[in-house]
Amino acid sequence: MTRRLRALSVGFFGLMLSLGSGAALEAQELGSFAGTIVDDLSGLPLAMAVVPLPELRVEALTNEAGQFLLEGLPMGSQEVKFEALGYVDVVEQLEIAASDFLQVRLDPMAAVLDHILVIAGRSPSDRPWQSALDLLEDQVPGVTVRRGGGLANGAAIVIRGVNSFRSDGAPMVLVDGVRIDSQQTGIKSIHALDMISAEVVSRIRVIKGAAGVSGYSSGYSNGANGVILIETIHGLGAGN
Repeated sequence: MTRRLRALSVGFFGLMLSLGSGAALEAQELGSFAGTIVDDLSGLPLAMAVVPLPELRVEALTNEAGQFLLEGLPMGSQEVKFEALGYVDVVEQLEIAASDFLQVRLDPMAAVLDHILVIAGRSPSDRPWQSALDLLEDQVPGVTVRRGGGLANGAAIVIRGVNSFRSDGAPMVLVDGVRIDSQQTGIKSIHALDMISAEVVSRIRVIKGAAGVSGYSSGYSNGANGVILIETIHGLGAGN
């Protein structure tokens, strides 16, 4: 899922807007944001998608063009949800400004099931990949690997639709249940994955965002930027 922000000038389109009765909007400065919600695979607009702000008890519905508008909001940080029937919900903490435009791409629920990749069963000779990082880059939909030169800055793993609001956020990576990142290993997870042989990888799973992580154990509770779970046939370090 990719969301892009840019400034919105004036006036927008007719929408269905419902306001809850219990919210107290006492801020002196009010903001608004508008945007479109589309299917991530087809790019088609999603009508009747819901955009609620739970803390304010305010929500908007998209029209046939997938457009929504929320006005008269207190400026500042607010939790915003994006929901559509048959699609994976997205929950984001947004900074409400005077006027913003947002494009949201939601993953169909059926497509998310395809993010579970099972590679076991192939013989080593059938695998053109050298490392777990190669597999992640070439075989897992929705994941982008930005490679730097050696250990140079700029290398990163990005889960589509998760990192766009927080460009510095990186997904949590666990290999056989063990978290690998700079805090525990002294190097970036992207470089650790490059040292794990593709031949020992049996499965890769991608969990998008805090909403998806909440359905798993509390050990993943801080994976707001998404979680990448890699399982090997021998255990962590067997392919090094």
